[in-house]
Amino acid sequence: MRKVMRIRTPLLIVLIALAMHGAWACSCSDRQPCALQSPVIVVGRILKTTGNEFIPGAVRLKVESVLKGPQMADEVEIDSGAGSSCYEQLDPGNQYVLYLSMNPENASHLRTSKCAGNFPVIGSENILAALKSAASSGPFRFAGKILATDGLLWKEPVSGASISVESANGKFERKTDDQGRFEFSQLTPGRYSVSFSHEGYVQSKAEPSKAARALDLIAAEHGCEVRFFEMTPDGKLSGKVSLANGEPAKGVEVQAFKDLGSGYVLPVPAVIGTTDAAGAYTLRPLPPGDYVVRVKSDGEKPPSQTDMQHSPRFHLEKQQERSRVDLVVPMGGPR
Repeated sequence: MRKVMRIRTPLLIVLIALAMHGAWACSCSDRQPCALQSPVIVVGRILKTTGNEFIPGAVRLKVESVLKGPQMADEVEIDSGAGSSCYEQLDPGNQYVLYLSMNPENASHLRTSKCAGNFPVIGSENILAALKSAASSGPFRFAGKILATDGLLWKEPVSGASISVESANGKFERKTDDQGRFEFSQLTPGRYSVSFSHEGYVQSKAEPSKAARALDLIAAEHGCEVRFFEMTPDGKLSGKVSLANGEPAKGVEVQAFKDLGSGYVLPVPAVIGTTDAAGAYTLRPLPPGDYVVRVKSDGEKPPSQTDMQHSPRFHLEKQQERSRVDLVVPMGGPR
Protein backbone atom coordinates (compact mmCIF):
# COMPACT_ATOMS: atom_id res chain seq x y z
CA MET A 1 0.00 0.00 0.00
CA ARG A 2 1.33 3.35 -0.97
CA LYS A 3 2.06 5.62 1.96
CA VAL A 4 0.07 8.83 1.99
CA MET A 5 1.60 11.99 3.40
CA ARG A 6 -0.39 13.32 6.33
CA ILE A 7 -0.36 17.04 6.96
CA ARG A 8 -1.72 18.69 10.07
CA THR A 9 -5.09 20.24 9.34
CA PRO A 10 -4.19 23.93 9.99
CA LEU A 11 -1.21 23.64 7.63
CA LEU A 12 -3.34 21.83 5.08
CA ILE A 13 -5.89 24.64 5.18
CA VAL A 14 -3.18 27.24 4.60
CA LEU A 15 -1.68 25.30 1.69
CA ILE A 16 -5.04 24.80 -0.02
CA ALA A 17 -6.07 28.41 0.49
CA LEU A 18 -2.79 29.68 -0.94
CA ALA A 19 -3.03 27.36 -3.92
CA MET A 20 -6.64 28.36 -4.63
CA HIS A 21 -5.75 32.05 -4.62
CA GLY A 22 -2.49 31.65 -6.54
CA ALA A 23 -0.54 33.35 -3.75
CA TRP A 24 2.05 30.61 -3.51
CA ALA A 25 2.47 28.45 -6.57
CA CYS A 26 5.04 27.42 -9.11
CA SER A 27 3.58 27.68 -12.60
CA CYS A 28 4.22 24.37 -14.37
CA SER A 29 3.17 23.25 -17.82
CA ASP A 30 2.36 19.59 -18.47
CA ARG A 31 5.55 17.57 -18.87
CA GLN A 32 5.65 14.25 -20.70
CA PRO A 33 8.40 12.01 -19.24
CA CYS A 34 9.04 10.46 -22.65
CA ALA A 35 9.50 13.76 -24.48
CA LEU A 36 13.20 13.76 -23.53
CA GLN A 37 13.17 17.55 -23.64
CA SER A 38 15.64 18.06 -20.80
CA PRO A 39 19.29 18.18 -21.89
CA VAL A 40 20.26 15.78 -19.09
CA ILE A 41 18.27 12.84 -17.70
CA VAL A 42 19.83 10.67 -15.00
CA VAL A 43 18.93 7.90 -12.58
CA GLY A 44 20.51 8.28 -9.18
CA ARG A 45 20.22 8.11 -5.43
CA ILE A 46 19.98 11.16 -3.19
CA LEU A 47 22.88 11.27 -0.73
CA LYS A 48 22.20 14.57 0.98
CA THR A 49 19.86 17.52 0.69
CA THR A 50 19.90 20.96 2.24
CA GLY A 51 17.39 23.77 2.09
CA ASN A 52 13.64 23.75 1.56
CA GLU A 53 11.00 25.94 -0.10
CA PHE A 54 12.03 28.78 2.18
CA ILE A 55 15.79 28.27 2.60
CA PRO A 56 18.28 27.94 -0.31
CA GLY A 57 20.33 24.75 -0.50
CA ALA A 58 21.50 21.96 -2.79
CA VAL A 59 21.19 18.21 -3.39
CA ARG A 60 24.05 15.71 -3.52
CA LEU A 61 23.33 12.89 -5.99
CA LYS A 62 25.07 9.57 -6.62
CA VAL A 63 24.70 9.04 -10.37
CA GLU A 64 23.77 5.46 -11.29
CA SER A 65 23.07 5.86 -15.00
CA VAL A 66 22.77 8.61 -17.60
CA LEU A 67 19.82 8.23 -19.97
CA LYS A 68 20.56 11.43 -21.85
CA GLY A 69 23.38 13.95 -21.83
CA PRO A 70 27.13 13.86 -21.22
CA GLN A 71 28.76 11.41 -18.89
CA MET A 72 29.42 12.86 -15.46
CA ALA A 73 31.14 12.22 -12.16
CA ASP A 74 29.87 9.52 -9.81
CA GLU A 75 28.58 12.24 -7.49
CA VAL A 76 27.21 15.64 -8.50
CA GLU A 77 25.58 18.61 -6.81
CA ILE A 78 22.20 19.82 -8.06
CA ASP A 79 20.31 23.05 -7.50
CA SER A 80 16.78 21.85 -6.64
CA GLY A 81 15.15 25.27 -6.54
CA ALA A 82 15.45 25.52 -2.76
CA GLY A 83 14.34 28.88 -1.46
CA SER A 84 11.56 29.22 -4.03
CA SER A 85 8.04 27.93 -4.68
CA CYS A 86 9.53 25.71 -7.43
CA TYR A 87 11.56 23.73 -4.89
CA GLU A 88 11.61 19.99 -5.58
CA GLN A 89 11.78 17.94 -2.38
CA LEU A 90 14.08 14.97 -2.94
CA ASP A 91 14.42 12.59 0.00
CA PRO A 92 17.88 11.28 0.99
CA GLY A 93 18.32 7.55 0.39
CA ASN A 94 15.68 7.39 -2.34
CA GLN A 95 16.31 6.67 -6.00
CA TYR A 96 14.96 9.10 -8.59
CA VAL A 97 14.79 9.81 -12.29
CA LEU A 98 15.86 13.45 -12.58
CA TYR A 99 15.39 15.83 -15.49
CA LEU A 100 18.20 18.39 -15.35
CA SER A 101 19.23 21.56 -17.10
CA MET A 102 22.73 23.02 -17.33
CA ASN A 103 23.96 26.56 -16.86
CA PRO A 104 25.24 27.63 -20.31
CA GLU A 105 28.14 29.39 -18.65
CA ASN A 106 28.98 26.49 -16.35
CA ALA A 107 28.13 22.97 -17.57
CA SER A 108 28.85 21.51 -14.13
CA HIS A 109 26.04 23.58 -12.61
CA LEU A 110 22.97 21.31 -12.80
CA ARG A 111 19.47 22.46 -11.95
CA THR A 112 16.01 20.96 -11.52
CA SER A 113 12.65 21.95 -10.03
CA LYS A 114 9.26 20.45 -9.24
CA CYS A 115 8.14 21.41 -12.75
CA ALA A 116 10.83 19.22 -14.35
CA GLY A 117 8.89 15.96 -14.14
CA ASN A 118 11.21 14.11 -11.73
CA PHE A 119 9.84 10.93 -10.18
CA PRO A 120 10.94 8.27 -7.66
CA VAL A 121 11.92 4.92 -9.14
CA ILE A 122 10.18 2.83 -6.46
CA GLY A 123 6.60 2.37 -7.58
CA SER A 124 7.35 3.71 -11.06
CA GLU A 125 9.57 0.97 -12.47
CA ASN A 126 7.29 0.61 -15.50
CA ILE A 127 7.75 4.29 -16.33
CA LEU A 128 11.53 4.01 -16.01
CA ALA A 129 11.50 0.97 -18.33
CA ALA A 130 9.48 2.95 -20.90
CA LEU A 131 11.83 5.91 -20.58
CA LYS A 132 14.91 3.70 -21.06
CA SER A 133 13.33 2.22 -24.17
CA ALA A 134 12.67 5.71 -25.55
CA ALA A 135 16.18 6.89 -24.73
CA SER A 136 17.67 3.94 -26.63
CA SER A 137 15.25 4.23 -29.60
CA GLY A 138 13.64 0.94 -28.60
CA PRO A 139 10.11 -0.26 -29.45
CA PHE A 140 7.24 2.01 -28.42
CA ARG A 141 5.84 1.56 -24.92
CA PHE A 142 2.71 2.94 -23.26
CA ALA A 143 2.89 2.99 -19.46
CA GLY A 144 1.49 4.77 -16.46
CA LYS A 145 -0.65 4.51 -13.35
CA ILE A 146 -4.28 4.64 -12.29
CA LEU A 147 -4.78 6.46 -9.00
CA ALA A 148 -7.70 7.11 -6.70
CA THR A 149 -7.94 10.74 -5.61
CA ASP A 150 -10.14 13.20 -3.77
CA GLY A 151 -8.98 16.06 -5.99
CA LEU A 152 -6.86 17.52 -3.18
CA LEU A 153 -3.86 15.81 -1.59
CA TRP A 154 -5.07 12.25 -1.06
CA LYS A 155 -4.03 9.69 -3.67
CA GLU A 156 -3.55 5.92 -3.67
CA PRO A 157 -3.05 3.27 -6.37
CA VAL A 158 -6.05 1.49 -7.85
CA SER A 159 -5.12 -2.18 -8.20
CA GLY A 160 -7.01 -4.53 -10.48
CA ALA A 161 -8.36 -1.75 -12.71
CA SER A 162 -9.00 -2.70 -16.34
CA ILE A 163 -7.32 -0.59 -19.00
CA SER A 164 -7.53 -1.20 -22.73
CA VAL A 165 -6.25 0.33 -25.96
CA GLU A 166 -8.19 -0.24 -29.16
CA SER A 167 -7.58 0.50 -32.82
CA ALA A 168 -8.86 -0.77 -36.15
CA ASN A 169 -6.31 -3.59 -35.85
CA GLY A 170 -7.51 -4.93 -32.52
CA LYS A 171 -7.92 -4.43 -28.79
CA PHE A 172 -5.38 -5.01 -26.04
CA GLU A 173 -6.23 -5.18 -22.33
CA ARG A 174 -4.28 -5.10 -19.07
CA LYS A 175 -4.97 -5.08 -15.33
CA THR A 176 -3.16 -2.68 -13.01
CA ASP A 177 -0.89 -4.20 -10.37
CA ASP A 178 -0.89 -3.46 -6.63
CA GLN A 179 0.79 -0.10 -7.33
CA GLY A 180 -1.77 0.91 -9.95
CA ARG A 181 0.81 0.40 -12.72
CA PHE A 182 0.16 -0.72 -16.29
CA GLU A 183 2.27 -1.17 -19.42
CA PHE A 184 1.74 -2.00 -23.08
CA SER A 185 4.94 -2.92 -24.90
CA GLN A 186 3.87 -4.44 -28.22
CA LEU A 187 1.68 -1.84 -29.90
CA THR A 188 2.00 -1.40 -33.64
CA PRO A 189 2.21 2.23 -34.83
CA GLY A 190 -1.16 3.94 -35.17
CA ARG A 191 -3.97 5.72 -33.31
CA TYR A 192 -5.64 4.07 -30.34
CA SER A 193 -8.51 4.93 -28.03
CA VAL A 194 -7.88 4.33 -24.33
CA SER A 195 -10.48 3.27 -21.77
CA PHE A 196 -10.23 2.24 -18.12
CA SER A 197 -12.63 1.16 -15.37
CA HIS A 198 -12.94 -0.46 -11.97
CA GLU A 199 -16.03 -1.46 -10.01
CA GLY A 200 -16.72 1.03 -7.23
CA TYR A 201 -14.87 3.89 -8.94
CA VAL A 202 -15.73 6.51 -11.55
CA GLN A 203 -13.37 8.47 -13.76
CA SER A 204 -12.41 11.77 -12.19
CA LYS A 205 -13.79 14.80 -14.00
CA ALA A 206 -11.40 16.78 -16.15
CA GLU A 207 -11.66 19.73 -18.50
CA PRO A 208 -13.31 18.21 -21.63
CA SER A 209 -10.47 18.89 -24.08
CA LYS A 210 -7.91 17.45 -21.64
CA ALA A 211 -10.08 14.39 -21.01
CA ALA A 212 -10.38 13.77 -24.76
CA ARG A 213 -6.61 14.08 -25.26
CA ALA A 214 -5.92 11.71 -22.34
CA LEU A 215 -7.99 8.96 -23.98
CA ASP A 216 -6.41 9.37 -27.42
CA LEU A 217 -3.08 7.60 -27.97
CA ILE A 218 -0.81 7.74 -30.99
CA ALA A 219 1.76 4.94 -30.96
CA ALA A 220 4.95 5.57 -32.90
CA GLU A 221 7.55 3.08 -34.00
CA HIS A 222 9.91 4.19 -31.22
CA GLY A 223 9.61 6.18 -28.02
CA CYS A 224 7.04 5.98 -25.26
CA GLU A 225 3.98 7.62 -23.77
CA VAL A 226 3.23 7.95 -20.04
CA ARG A 227 -0.23 8.72 -18.67
CA PHE A 228 -1.59 9.07 -15.14
CA PHE A 229 -5.32 8.44 -14.89
CA GLU A 230 -7.41 9.39 -11.86
CA MET A 231 -10.54 7.79 -10.48
CA THR A 232 -12.83 8.77 -7.64
CA PRO A 233 -14.13 6.17 -5.14
CA ASP A 234 -17.89 6.04 -5.70
CA GLY A 235 -19.14 6.94 -2.23
CA LYS A 236 -22.76 8.06 -2.06
CA LEU A 237 -25.03 10.14 0.12
CA SER A 238 -28.75 9.91 -0.56
CA GLY A 239 -31.97 10.95 1.09
CA LYS A 240 -34.99 13.19 0.78
CA VAL A 241 -35.58 16.90 1.14
CA SER A 242 -38.90 18.04 2.58
CA LEU A 243 -40.55 21.40 3.01
CA ALA A 244 -41.39 22.60 6.51
CA ASN A 245 -44.95 21.32 6.04
CA GLY A 246 -43.68 17.82 5.20
CA GLU A 247 -44.27 17.95 1.46
CA PRO A 248 -41.44 16.88 -0.90
CA ALA A 249 -39.09 19.68 -1.98
CA LYS A 250 -38.91 19.24 -5.75
CA GLY A 251 -36.08 20.59 -7.91
CA VAL A 252 -33.91 22.02 -5.15
CA GLU A 253 -30.13 21.87 -5.24
CA VAL A 254 -28.31 19.82 -2.60
CA GLN A 255 -24.59 20.37 -2.06
CA ALA A 256 -21.87 18.38 -0.30
CA PHE A 257 -18.83 20.33 0.94
CA LYS A 258 -15.52 18.78 2.02
CA ASP A 259 -14.96 19.26 5.77
CA LEU A 260 -11.24 19.55 6.53
CA GLY A 261 -11.72 19.76 10.28
CA SER A 262 -10.60 22.41 12.76
CA GLY A 263 -13.59 24.52 11.82
CA TYR A 264 -12.81 24.85 8.10
CA VAL A 265 -14.95 23.62 5.22
CA LEU A 266 -13.92 24.09 1.59
CA PRO A 267 -16.24 26.78 0.13
CA VAL A 268 -16.67 25.05 -3.25
CA PRO A 269 -19.09 22.07 -3.34
CA ALA A 270 -17.49 18.69 -3.93
CA VAL A 271 -20.68 17.34 -5.50
CA ILE A 272 -24.04 18.86 -6.42
CA GLY A 273 -27.36 17.07 -6.89
CA THR A 274 -30.99 18.05 -7.54
CA THR A 275 -34.09 16.55 -5.94
CA ASP A 276 -36.66 14.76 -8.06
CA ALA A 277 -40.44 15.03 -7.87
CA ALA A 278 -40.45 12.99 -4.67
CA GLY A 279 -37.76 15.18 -3.08
CA ALA A 280 -35.15 12.41 -3.39
CA TYR A 281 -31.51 13.14 -4.20
CA THR A 282 -28.19 11.32 -4.56
CA LEU A 283 -24.75 12.88 -4.21
CA ARG A 284 -21.95 10.94 -5.93
CA PRO A 285 -19.12 10.24 -6.40
CA LEU A 286 -17.72 11.15 -2.99
CA PRO A 287 -14.22 10.13 -1.85
CA PRO A 288 -13.81 9.02 1.78
CA GLY A 289 -13.92 11.84 4.32
CA ASP A 290 -16.18 14.22 6.21
CA TYR A 291 -18.83 16.32 4.50
CA VAL A 292 -21.25 19.14 5.22
CA VAL A 293 -24.56 18.81 3.36
CA ARG A 294 -26.75 21.83 2.57
CA VAL A 295 -29.76 22.81 0.50
CA LYS A 296 -28.95 25.83 -1.68
CA SER A 297 -31.23 28.86 -1.83
CA ASP A 298 -32.00 30.57 -5.14
CA GLY A 299 -29.47 33.35 -5.70
CA GLU A 300 -27.66 32.47 -2.47
CA LYS A 301 -24.07 33.62 -2.11
CA PRO A 302 -21.45 30.98 -1.22
CA PRO A 303 -22.10 29.90 2.39
CA SER A 304 -19.86 31.30 5.12
CA GLN A 305 -17.93 29.13 7.54
CA THR A 306 -20.55 30.05 10.16
CA ASP A 307 -23.29 28.75 7.86
CA MET A 308 -21.31 25.54 7.43
CA GLN A 309 -20.97 25.00 11.18
CA HIS A 310 -24.78 24.95 11.52
CA SER A 311 -25.28 22.43 8.71
CA PRO A 312 -25.44 18.64 9.20
CA ARG A 313 -22.19 16.66 8.92
CA PHE A 314 -21.60 13.14 7.70
CA HIS A 315 -18.62 10.80 7.41
CA LEU A 316 -18.05 8.39 4.54
CA GLU A 317 -15.66 5.47 4.39
CA LYS A 318 -14.19 4.45 1.05
CA GLN A 319 -16.97 3.55 -1.42
CA GLN A 320 -19.56 3.70 1.38
CA GLU A 321 -23.22 4.22 0.51
CA ARG A 322 -25.06 6.20 3.16
CA SER A 323 -28.82 6.54 2.72
CA ARG A 324 -31.64 8.31 4.55
CA VAL A 325 -29.66 11.53 4.87
CA ASP A 326 -32.89 13.52 5.03
CA LEU A 327 -33.01 17.32 5.07
CA VAL A 328 -35.75 19.83 5.79
CA VAL A 329 -36.10 23.16 4.01
CA PRO A 330 -36.69 25.84 6.67
CA MET A 331 -39.47 28.40 6.41
CA GLY A 332 -37.12 31.02 4.99
CA GLY A 333 -36.32 28.81 1.99
CA PRO A 334 -33.50 26.35 1.19
CA ARG A 335 -30.22 26.67 3.05
